[in-house]
Amino acid sequence: MARHFRLPDITVRIPFGTTESERVALLCAAGVPLDAQGDVAWGFLHERTLLRFGGDTICRWLCAGDAVSPGSEA
Repeated sequence: MARHFRLPDITVRIPFGTTESERVALLCAAGVPLDAQGDVAWGFLHERTLLRFGGDTICRWLCAGDAVSPGSEA
């Protein structure tokens, strides 16, 4: 039986040394839904850091089902 893998809806590379406010701004600019505290509003955000020092972080966001963004009407 063939395996089915879910591809991320949004992928963002966060450069090494980025501050938390810059990280939140990069994720928002890419379209990842974040709340006022900078946490994911819905969906799933997987962050992968490289094992070597100075490596960038790769963030992959997957939408959870048929979520409707806040403020928009279905």
